[in-house]
Amino acid sequence: ISLVNCSIVDLRGEGAGCLHVDGGTTFVQNCEFIQPGYGGGVGGEFKADSVLKNSLFVGPVHLYEHTGVTGSITFQSNTFVAPGAYSIGLGVITPVEDGEAPKQIRFQDNLIQSEIVMNLGHVPREGSDVDVAAVQFKQAFRWEELGNVFQKPNQYLRFTGRNNSKLKIRLASDLNGFHRFWEQENSGSKEGIIRFRGGDLIARFRSGENSIPIDDFRLRSDSAGYRAVPNGEDVGASIDFVGPGEGYERWKKTDEYQQWLLETAELITGGIQTQAAAN
Repeated sequence: ISLVNCSIVDLRGEGAGCLHVDGGTTFVQNCEFIQPGYGGGVGGEFKADSVLKNSLFVGPVHLYEHTGVTGSITFQSNTFVAPGAYSIGLGVITPVEDGEAPKQIRFQDNLIQSEIVMNLGHVPREGSDVDVAAVQFKQAFRWEELGNVFQKPNQYLRFTGRNNSKLKIRLASDLNGFHRFWEQENSGSKEGIIRFRGGDLIARFRSGENSIPIDDFRLRSDSAGYRAVPNGEDVGASIDFVGPGEGYERWKKTDEYQQWLLETAELITGGIQTQAAAN
């Protein structure tokens, strides 16, 4: 999948979703996904190296892991706003076998505003022992973090029972605890107050306002993450290039767009050749 400058909105509520991945390499850039409830948002089984960058995620992103599935997922320069509960949800479908490498999740220069940063909510061997569940997640995933900005949430990390929705256990309430769980050092990530030009976006979504202009997601000059990347850009998505219309037209003028055209052409040609060989 190669998806750029798309706007996908799903207002159907819990259980629905904007994008479900069940395949190979996935590339997402300059997109906006709006699913402000507790539903699926964006997620699935990323079965090969995938990149999601410079995009806006309103609602959760769910990642599931099977044994025998390798690859990495890179989240770079995205903005996460979660009116529901959490930004990232992890799940393990089948136990990871001994000696099997965990799936890498690289998380860099992202901006996160949510009540809960991450929810661990699907394990193959259900039980009340949260320590056992934590081991399974660490065997399945390796979290690598660099230069992110979090607005201090109620919880950084929570475990929710698969067959017991009332089982909700706080695993980390602060950034240091989150880093200890994932064994992160010198990540350069920080906490701060995130201020958008459009004000309290979470409150606006919760009030039923679902058509918030893209410019409202720009950072104010007094916001955490404003011009905080070494190249002088804001942490999170560069709103100039997000979405169809003006964002796409601006991106077409960049060298990155020309490179994307070449890489996409190679993927298409390779797919045609593979299909022809199979036939």
